[in-house]
Amino acid sequence: MNSIHRLITVLLLITVIGVVGMERPIVRSATEHAAGKHHRNHQVDASVPDVFTSVSFSLTNQEETGSEPVPQVFLPLILRSEIVVPPDATPILPTATPTPILPTATPMPILPTATPTPILPPPSFVSCAVLPDAASAPHYPIKIVTVDKQAESVTLQNMTTTEHLDLTSWTMCSIRGGQTHRGISGTLAPGETRIFIHTGGNIWNNTESDPGALYDPDGRLISFWAD
Repeated sequence: MNSIHRLITVLLLITVIGVVGMERPIVRSATEHAAGKHHRNHQVDASVPDVFTSVSFSLTNQEETGSEPVPQVFLPLILRSEIVVPPDATPILPTATPTPILPTATPMPILPTATPTPILPPPSFVSCAVLPDAASAPHYPIKIVTVDKQAESVTLQNMTTTEHLDLTSWTMCSIRGGQTHRGISGTLAPGETRIFIHTGGNIWNNTESDPGALYDPDGRLISFWAD
């Protein structure tokens, strides 16, 4: 767009100069013959920037001709319009658009996996004298923690987290002597551990291996203690 404006300005200046020259041909011719020469002043204003140069033309000289003073016409003439960039100038680079920072998604908390409830074996109790299949005991919902043969006591633990277990009709066996550990009764709260002392004399063998087995009221092997 700037180039088009400059071109139009130059064409208008050329047209004005041509019109002024056509309106005073006789004055210039008489002046040249009378004085023997034609006086033209051509001045360049050095104070004008390098892009523009001011040029003035005197169309006639009043002192030589004695005629009416002729107004001088000062016309700006565009000689050069390009802008010179120094070779050592630092180029202005476009500013990069910053990448938006997206919010970090809050990770979902990892919930603990619920422990599956063990499957209880089928009823198998015959008598305390029969050695059961120890591998089939799930140790749930009650576990034999230990047997103190010297103290004639058994320690049991409720392995559930919500159930209160009634120990009525549960059977605790001393396999070596084929005897029942009496005194197993009451209720165990969730997670509770309790010691049950045998009532009615000694049954646990203190010199030989004497495993223990715990059966629920349905005769299922719940826990086994290997001595």
